[in-house]
Amino acid sequence: MDRAGFKQNNSFEYYKGEREETAVLLHGWHNQAEDMRPLAQFLHRQEYSVLNYNYLTSCHRIETFSSMFREELQSCYLNGPILFLTHSMGSIVLRHTLLKMFRSELQNIQAIVMLGPPNRGANWAALADFGLSNNISVGGLRKDSATLQVRLPASPRLSIGIIAAEQDALVPLENSKFPEDDPMAIKHNIHWISLNCGHNDLKDPQRSGRLILNFFQKQAFDSDV
Repeated sequence: MDRAGFKQNNSFEYYKGEREETAVLLHGWHNQAEDMRPLAQFLHRQEYSVLNYNYLTSCHRIETFSSMFREELQSCYLNGPILFLTHSMGSIVLRHTLLKMFRSELQNIQAIVMLGPPNRGANWAALADFGLSNNISVGGLRKDSATLQVRLPASPRLSIGIIAAEQDALVPLENSKFPEDDPMAIKHNIHWISLNCGHNDLKDPQRSGRLILNFFQKQAFDSDV
């Protein structure tokens, strides 16, 4: 594995840290790994090892992206606890990835933080019907899409923190929450909090960094943060 902090297998930027945990970052639609780089560098300064995943967001369905992501992640042969940090569509890619994982893989997940996740759909995704950027993945983010009906794994219990943006024109606050009819969601340790910012502002470590660290370390958001 490349330990210089640059591309690895053309899919990950890798940063070697001193802690035993590895944070895996997954960007959203129409973004690249460089959009998550400020958060990757922020976590690395906290001595985490970091894998910042890069993928093209327009050429496949979300379900296909999740298979590709899991295959790339398996090739890294990670040891120790894993922390996931996702933004926007990356959260849905991860939801599909979780269902493809073995129980032994799931047990290594210490915490998951989702930034502005369109768990109940994104308003702008309806434009996919009008050929938005000819983007294959966008249709999977519509409120009525079967892609969003994917359930969380039944076990083991996962700790998931959702940070939503109060000024989000892309993903309304309520849409960031897990679907109410997901019977698996109530089995997991899920916390939700919002920040007074926009959708893309959530990627700014000065806005969300402290909350992310708080959840990674305690699997909860302290009320005084």
